Amino acid sequence: MKCVQTAIYWTVKQLEDITHYLNDSKVLLCDRGTLDGAAYWPETGKIFFDSLGTTREMEFARYDAVIHLKPPFKPGIYKSSGTRIESHSQAIELDAKTEKVWDGHTRRFIVADEPDFLVKVNKVMKILEEEIPKLQ
Repeated sequence: MKCVQTAIYWTVKQLEDITHYLNDSKVLLCDRGTLDGAAYWPETGKIFFDSLGTTREMEFARYDAVIHLKPPFKPGIYKSSGTRIESHSQAIELDAKTEKVWDGHTRRFIVADEPDFLVKVNKVMKILEEEIPKLQ
């Protein structure tokens, strides 16, 4: 798992850096942040950061805002497919770890699950509409 998360960390970091370099004045929207891998890391604490030569503060500084989407709370709605290999209970556990990893970011928004996914999407759109002008 360390090897997988290390590869994902560096891939995400490099893709973000390249995209930022090529589109300097643009807002970048990322599906996953560099800190997400800490939720999957076998050990807790500073080991993730020490292994990657970074700190929580350095990773927080990469993101002006973080929008955390909670997984579906009903097991029947959650579906494993493609790269989503976790069971519903594992997804809930990983989500709690991911939420903890990003705890302390000054502009973090948590979007709860909704019975209607479009309601959730609209909540995210509202956050983006309010936050993007602040970032430009």
